[in-house]
Amino acid sequence: MTTNDEHTHNEAMFDEVLMRLAAGMSPDEVLATVGDDAAWLRPLLNMVNELGELRQAIPIPPPEAGLDRFLAYGEKLASNSGPVSPP
Repeated sequence: MTTNDEHTHNEAMFDEVLMRLAAGMSPDEVLATVGDDAAWLRPLLNMVNELGELRQAIPIPPPEAGLDRFLAYGEKLASNSGPVSPP
């Protein structure tokens, strides 16, 4: 069972390594700086790398494209229905 202090330390350590990755360090470089914490951080950093690769492989349209489709669909529904009268 982990204590609150351990949880806080782990969370802070994970945030730190994510910042180092974002700054351009490789996962191996990051892990070399964290000592014993490398054992539990390694699988998490591997997952972060895989998600980053997946994010690059899947094109994500800009939010405006989704909003434009949503509004066009709403306009289509509005034009297909007659005037709405209160119940």
